[in-house]
Amino acid sequence: MKVKKGKSIPEPVNYDFPDPASDDDDELFGCDAFTLLHKAAEYERWAERARCCGRDDLAILYEIKAEEWFEWYKGMEQG
Repeated sequence: MKVKKGKSIPEPVNYDFPDPASDDDDELFGCDAFTLLHKAAEYERWAERARCCGRDDLAILYEIKAEEWFEWYKGMEQG
């Protein structure tokens, strides 16, 4: 790849990924439906970032956590 004079090749983005197993059951205590759905979306975003960085192994863990939070959300909405 030729780089024109004055141009630089952008560095790949490296994130400090949070541990997907860091959530406690204590976090669920007092959560409303919005918070549960927000946490699910947050983990989906981390999964997407991990995939973009080539961390498919970590992306799978984030997707599992997103699904768990979404299941808790659905449970709250049903009853």
